[in-house]
Amino acid sequence: MRALALSDTHFGAWTGDDLLSHPFALERLAPHLDDIDELILLGDLFDFLFSTVEHAVAQAQGFLDLVAERLRGKRVVFLAGNHDHHTMVRELEESVRLRIADGVDAETAGRQAREDDWLRRYLERRMPGVEVEIAYPTYWVGRVLLFHGHYLDAHMEGSLSNRMLTRTIWKVAGGRPADRLTIEDYESVIVPLTEMLYAVAQLPHGTAAQQSVYDQIGRLGRLLAIPGAPARGAKKAAGWAADGVRALRDRRERHAVAGVDARDVMTDAAGAPMLLAEGEAGAHPARMGPGAVDSGPPGTGTGMSVGRPARCASGTRARGSTSRAWARASPTCPTCATAGPARAC
Repeated sequence: MRALALSDTHFGAWTGDDLLSHPFALERLAPHLDDIDELILLGDLFDFLFSTVEHAVAQAQGFLDLVAERLRGKRVVFLAGNHDHHTMVRELEESVRLRIADGVDAETAGRQAREDDWLRRYLERRMPGVEVEIAYPTYWVGRVLLFHGHYLDAHMEGSLSNRMLTRTIWKVAGGRPADRLTIEDYESVIVPLTEMLYAVAQLPHGTAAQQSVYDQIGRLGRLLAIPGAPARGAKKAAGWAADGVRALRDRRERHAVAGVDARDVMTDAAGAPMLLAEGEAGAHPARMGPGAVDSGPPGTGTGMSVGRPARCASGTRARGSTSRAWARASPTCPTCATAGPARAC
């Protein structure tokens, strides 16, 4: 049996561009669905923390159309991540209600709650002829154990603001020492923050409020980081002041370019490819590690890092910086069209 695991599509999130909502990205994915027996959606298919449920589901329509077309008679397994974790919270709540209302045992209530889950019913209706399974928090494919990875966030250092928030929630939740953690411990850390962000995102102007708060928390974290490294902090401060707010506002912009090749994921203002598959001519290794990307919203996991746009010598932001797992072509200044941030305009 051949299986394909796909994760972190984050449909709907204002914090980034949900790549698989684009036709050219779906075209790139399509051939990989032809030779598999099972597709595992390994967490964060939807982003319910930074989008309304309706918008997140709407953004996934093209992807679900493709899966329904290519996997008829086969199986799709859905596992929640931290950004669509509310689906599991709903299941737990429904299980408790069934135990109280019907007087059934925990196992029966849990099985019934999962069978009647709204997401299962939606996916089955949306992908007729495809077998749908809901699993959490892990899933076995042969001898390979799969899980989203959000439990590891409790062990990651991350940004200052991320560490402060995680440690605070950990104390409130009564987390045990790191060498004696259980699934219940990890869930006790995840649920308070994810449910708060979920509730805010579903409000009429919730995502706009999130962007404002994210901006303020990011500024606080940067200010707290400056005293520890004054020279480095002073050097970065000018760039933060110039592009911090603009980066937040235009993160959801779509820079469509006519005639984009399906192999290219992102282009600059002149239409030149910004992301190339590793090994192709003109590709450079993706920049990773400290300073390569900005941390995502505090407590939401290292997978939500957002790339800071590169800058040319004129100070104009070059489009295309990203933390996705692709090789990076040299960024091009949209004003002077010179490649690379160090060139003179």
